[in-house]
Amino acid sequence: MAGSSPRSAGLGRFHLIASAIAGRLIEVAPVEPGERPWTDGVKIFADADASPPDQLRCVVVQAALLAAGSVDPEVMRALARRPALARAGLFEMIDAYLAGESKGGQRVVRKQR
Repeated sequence: MAGSSPRSAGLGRFHLIASAIAGRLIEVAPVEPGERPWTDGVKIFADADASPPDQLRCVVVQAALLAAGSVDPEVMRALARRPALARAGLFEMIDAYLAGESKGGQRVVRKQR
């Protein structure tokens, strides 16, 4: 990547996996110090100072959210209007993840409509 800073150079290695998971071209860039990982839908921002496994986890989670449409503007507006629904959905996803852990790692989270 042209013009990469030393902090972002290491995160560039996740560009391909982020793009593959999200189903579209995604860049990976560093967050500001003290910020949590996030995405704007075009870039995934991760902690350049985290360990490589933690960086990978952050990139994969954000890319999966993009792939599922979870951070689409319509979805975000609906969740902002109904925070209780957002919390309930989060807890359902955590329960599904934990249930998968207890069944040999098969994790399936169904998309609600």
